[in-house]
Amino acid sequence: FRSLDLESVTIVGIYTNVPSGGHLETSQTDWLTGELKAAATDRPVIVALHHPPYSIDAFHGGSQRMGDALDAAFAASGRTPDLVVSGHVHDYQRFTRTVNGKQVPYVVIGNSGYHNLHKLAKDAAPGDQLTDDVTFEFGDDVNWGFLELTVSAGKITGTYTSVTKDGQATAGADSFTAGS
Repeated sequence: FRSLDLESVTIVGIYTNVPSGGHLETSQTDWLTGELKAAATDRPVIVALHHPPYSIDAFHGGSQRMGDALDAAFAASGRTPDLVVSGHVHDYQRFTRTVNGKQVPYVVIGNSGYHNLHKLAKDAAPGDQLTDDVTFEFGDDVNWGFLELTVSAGKITGTYTSVTKDGQATAGADSFTAGS
């Protein structure tokens, strides 16, 4: 686990890679809580982890354990991040979750190089409610891609670029804004 405290954003990354669905020891969740508490309040916070709390793919699915661990750290620290980013699932998915009255994007960006993309669930459609507070916004299981984050004036702007097998890029295939 590691935090990166930059001039305009704090990024808190936590290792969750073993076993299936992830696992965090008490020392890790305590560390995450401490990092969230200590994060500067004058800039947005991004939490990054391997296993996504939410996913509507047909292969892995989301990790309730990771979602519960994050929620416990948010509650204990009194700090809700502005963005949650994960991988593990080899496609792109974006959700909006309401946490403590705040709209937080949860992004799965796992299609940046692995040759075998994971398909979304057959019936997945933008606007689907996963839970009362989680909405599926956008997904791409056909193309590879990357996510560019720009931080300015306390806001995070995310721009997803999709890339076809033959190298054709579509900048702005998806975009979002987070933060105050």
